[in-house]
Amino acid sequence: MTKSDFTDHLAVLGVTQTEAAQLLSVSPRTVRRWAENPDEIPGPAEQALRAWLGLHRRGLPWMPDSIALSTDDPQMISGHRSHAMGLYSLLQRVEARGGPAAPWHVDLDRCRATLGPMQVSFYRLANGGFSPQSYRRTDEPADWERDKALIEDAYACIAKAMANDGRTTLSFIVSLQNANVLMWDLGTSPAVVAKISCQLIRDLLAREQGISDEQCRLLIECNKELLTQIAESMFSAKRWTLRDDGIRVLEIMQGDLAPIAEHFSLSALQIKVLWGLPDQQIAAR
Repeated sequence: MTKSDFTDHLAVLGVTQTEAAQLLSVSPRTVRRWAENPDEIPGPAEQALRAWLGLHRRGLPWMPDSIALSTDDPQMISGHRSHAMGLYSLLQRVEARGGPAAPWHVDLDRCRATLGPMQVSFYRLANGGFSPQSYRRTDEPADWERDKALIEDAYACIAKAMANDGRTTLSFIVSLQNANVLMWDLGTSPAVVAKISCQLIRDLLAREQGISDEQCRLLIECNKELLTQIAESMFSAKRWTLRDDGIRVLEIMQGDLAPIAEHFSLSALQIKVLWGLPDQQIAAR
């Protein structure tokens, strides 16, 4: 983890160094040292940070509930931390397999998911998340080892259902202004705009300094679905600032974009942008 990675993780999660120290069960002085020398961050702490960020991006609660934080109970906070890391690891395994093999039906009100004769139940946690409860079959004896992949699929489906429960759906149009790409949702009230700097697009997503601002806009337009998922997660987490005119601004940063970089399509760079060129250059083309 680099210094900028560490800083971006805390910024995207919306926690201060003091809060990070409490969540990681270390002293504030230790976190300040890590901020300057991220090579010193031990594996478990780095895994926790990555797990929290992974759950956050999926719209899932990751922070312990207020009771655990107010009592500053290290054992309770450690339990929440282990749970977040375990859930994130499970979601990664399911995604590595290409997603759930079958669509489990999730009933959030009854806290259960079903697939044919199989049923998985879960507890709702005080922080808004969930924890596995039980698994059973009506057609034959339950066998955890045999059905492990399907059970993991069930919890991935539960996680997705909970993340989408009550989430605001945003629908963007893309524009360009002052070296920033702006994604506007004018259907919400007040309006929402997601802002990404063209330089960040060049550095992290396109990895090409020679592209124009208009090409940056085209890249975002062609990858709007990926960016919309990020913006919706940010909006659900209330990671927006309110302008004087009432517009809510989502400032998309490096830490938000890093996970999608390898999935980002660069096909828009093959489009030759003609407008904005002198007339003689256009004629030559």
